[in-house]
Amino acid sequence: MRYISAIIILISLCCSGSEEKNLNSDKAITSFSFLTANNTNLYYDIVAQIDGTTITAKIPNDLSRNGLIATYSATGSITVNGVNQTSGSSANNFNSDVTYTVTAEDASTINYKVSISLLGSNLLTNGDFEDFSSGSSNPPDYWTVMNITGNSIQRSDSYYSGTYSLQLVDSSNLNQLQLQQVIYSDGTIPSAMIGETVYFYLWIKRSVGTSSCQITISDGSEQSLINVNSGTSWSNVLLKHKIANDAIKLIVTLSPTMSTEQVGSFLFDKAVLAY
Repeated sequence: MRYISAIIILISLCCSGSEEKNLNSDKAITSFSFLTANNTNLYYDIVAQIDGTTITAKIPNDLSRNGLIATYSATGSITVNGVNQTSGSSANNFNSDVTYTVTAEDASTINYKVSISLLGSNLLTNGDFEDFSSGSSNPPDYWTVMNITGNSIQRSDSYYSGTYSLQLVDSSNLNQLQLQQVIYSDGTIPSAMIGETVYFYLWIKRSVGTSSCQITISDGSEQSLINVNSGTSWSNVLLKHKIANDAIKLIVTLSPTMSTEQVGSFLFDKAVLAY
């Protein structure tokens, strides 16, 4: 009888050890972002970069980093300073680096350092479209209009913030209206910007119809663009562009597009270009 009991105990210990060996050791954060759905102070969704165990992101410099709620995908459970975290729910103060500790089933851990920095000052001049020294039916100061024939540009009293916004109306089948600001002309782009990612964001809404607006950033070597199908309420649009190694200039272009049915009419406000 004692012999049988010893065998049962031995089998139990072996099974217990086997279960412990099978505990999962996987632990990682695979995506990390701040969504406007959970952060009402943000203008647009912010997707962070993950490089090893370092997570980085930039936000506009007029926003607070305190109280931001991260949304992430992870294997394992996560704590910050010993406090359990829930994706899309837990708020933290990112004014300084925050350490996210990921714990696997086998109790092993790995730390991720999350660094959220602020974008620099606005590189655009008159990005809020408040200054129209040449008249309200002419381009705003420091901006240049092209292909105006058959189209129109004007100051609008319908604004997101401030006093005015800018309205561009593309109503010509022959000439696509374009508004540009040359931030750096040929050969003047600072060497410190080479390889950096610039962020262009602005508030936009469509006045009429179902047309779209193309937004472009060009550095003379590469360009980035998006086609915006904005609604009739103000919304924020973000375009990112990495400055090429052989970049020679930096230009932002706004181009409403006339659809087959209706004119392309858009309002723009509070444009920012920063890195």
